[in-house]
Amino acid sequence: MASSKKTSHKYKNKPKAKPNTGSKVKLWKKRTPNMITLARGMLVFPIIILVLGSPIQAFCGWFLFFIACVGDHLDGYLARRWDAISLFGQAFDPILDKILVFALFLAVLARNGIDDGIVPQRLGNGMSAAAFICASLIITREIIISGLREFLAQKAHGSLPVTRLAKYKTVLQMLGVGGQSLSVAALDGQRLLWFSLLADAVLLTACVVTIYTGWLYTTTAFSTLQKSNNKSL
Repeated sequence: MASSKKTSHKYKNKPKAKPNTGSKVKLWKKRTPNMITLARGMLVFPIIILVLGSPIQAFCGWFLFFIACVGDHLDGYLARRWDAISLFGQAFDPILDKILVFALFLAVLARNGIDDGIVPQRLGNGMSAAAFICASLIITREIIISGLREFLAQKAHGSLPVTRLAKYKTVLQMLGVGGQSLSVAALDGQRLLWFSLLADAVLLTACVVTIYTGWLYTTTAFSTLQKSNNKSL
């Protein structure tokens, strides 16, 4: 009888278990990078609409593009810091980078067209021919490499790792195309002609790095396919 009383007294004074808040925090950290990625995707259409509007609206569109670019580095940083790297982020983050760059380039092109000169003569006269050629080569390369990645995954069950140079390439693309957008937003063209020339120079640099990394990816892909075929023989 005494032992039963002690047992009941023991359970009566036992402290209640506290809710496991650590797991909730961990789940929140796991989801945050993906939520930032999705938020970046939701900015694409507002950016296009604003860039096609007045100079002030075009500047707002450039500012949203800048926020999306910052988000690109923020979601990757948080994913690595919080050990929250996911298949969703690995798949959609680089796709969104391409969509943002392509969309902004097409919006700027639709708004101002192409200038007659190779380099800009005055701001507000349209995108220079040099910038248009560079952006077209960048888009072509990205489409080809994306198809090559898919082909490699199906045929050789392999993948092309993202190199550090490719990450720099993405930053240069964002700076170059973002500079073109900011040129469109200028209210006084002649005063910011130098900025338009600088934006063309950055876009040209991005184009060179983009083509070079594309060549590296292509040689790596064919080498991987050759090794896969030799193993299957």
